[in-house]
Order: sequence, then C-alpha cells, then structure tokens
Amino acid sequence: MSEVRLNKFLAQQGIASRRKADKLIASGEIRVNGKVVDSLGVKVNPQKDYVKVGGKLIGKTKGNEKVYVLLHKPKNVMVTKKDPEGRTTVFDLLPEIPKNMFTVGRLDFETEGLLLLTNDGDLANELTHPKFGVPRLYEAKVKGVPDENTLTKLSKGMFINGERLRPSKVEVKRILDKNSWLEITVTEGKNRQIRDMCAYAGHPVSKLKRTAYGNILLGKLPVGASRRMAYEEIAELRKYLRAIGRKRASRLT
Repeated sequence: MSEVRLNKFLAQQGIASRRKADKLIASGEIRVNGKVVDSLGVKVNPQKDYVKVGGKLIGKTKGNEKVYVLLHKPKNVMVTKKDPEGRTTVFDLLPEIPKNMFTVGRLDFETEGLLLLTNDGDLANELTHPKFGVPRLYEAKVKGVPDENTLTKLSKGMFINGERLRPSKVEVKRILDKNSWLEITVTEGKNRQIRDMCAYAGHPVSKLKRTAYGNILLGKLPVGASRRMAYEEIAELRKYLRAIGRKRASRLT
C-alpha cells in the first residue's frame, strides 16, 4: 500500500474524522515509529510504519469492516465515551458495537433524536465538515408563537456570541396554546445552535428532537433503540453526498 496522509489513515481506522484527527496530531498525541508527530500533512505507509494513538498501536486498514449504526438517542444521555459524572452515555446503550466506533457530530444532553455512529472517518468528515453543508432537520417546541419578522430573523441567520450563523429554514408546524412546534433545518453543527437561536429570538426551546441528517431519516425507530444501517442505505447516502458536492462545486465556479 502506498503512503497516505496521517489524518486520512486515522480516519480510515475509525479513530476520528479527519478534522478531529488533525487536532490529535497537533496536540502531539500521535506517534509514528516511536516519534511524536505534531505536524499536519505527514504521510505514513500503513504496511511499514507503526502508528500509535495514546500509546495504543493502530492496525492496518486492510480488512477492517465499516459499521454504520443509527440510534434514537433519548434525552438526558451524554454523547461521549465516558462521563466523569457517571451519567448514561450513548455507548452504554450500544455495548455490542465495535470499540473503534464514534459519533457523527453530537446532540446535547437534553436533545433526543437521530444520531449516527460509525468507524468510517471519511464518511463522518463529509457529513460534519461545514464546507459540505449537510442539512439537519429538527422539531423544536418553543415558548410562544414566532411572528413573521421573528421567523425571518431566524431564517436569515444571526450573530450569537460574536459568531455568524448560517441561514436556516424555519417553519411553524403546530400551535398549542402558548407554545408552538417549529421545523428547523440547519446546515452546520454548532453546539446548542438551535437552542441559542430560539432563545435569542425570544422563544426558548423546551423540547428538541433531530429527525433527519441528510437523507437519513429517524422514522419510527423507538426512543433508545438502534439498528445497523444496510449497505443500500449507505450507498444512497454516498450518492446524496456526491450530489451535494457537485452543487457546491458549481457554485464555486
């Protein structure tokens, strides 16, 4: 096997997405042939070089099975491997999955809904990297009923904590007395983004659920349940991501 960039090798091994792999490299947590590597762009030969992460030798890519799991994350569950406060994590709900699995993005502690887990770092990178802008669909129960001006403000994007959020799609789907349900589509995965958006607009979120990520739908999967995604689903997902890539390339030309 020829040389590959170190971040790509780590992604292929299911250690992390390429972006997170770059952070691991920059932090000095990666050793190649016994030497700390902290420079981005380094290449390795998976058949010859010894790569360690946190002192653990990482195996060769050949023959590694790629696994894709869809979980209906319950609320009040952490999206981490371990929690120092002893709270339940998504990995506690999935004891049978391979140890090198990781989550594709995050959902905050109070949010439920669709969460993807995989050991395919390349696919995870395409799904999460801001440049691809893969849409995420949420249902949000908020206090009050946003008027047209507020919906426009939410949709156009806003500055929160000095950071500009991308435009999103926001629609009122149901009105329940003094509350309402919104359908919100965003194309970036900033921490607590929807909660911050709605609170800033004067309509704080009381319930939040992710129902779709790209063309993957949560459907009727029960809360706390999970399933392995079929090969055909992943093939369709890759086709969908290629279409997004073509659209992005056409906008840049």
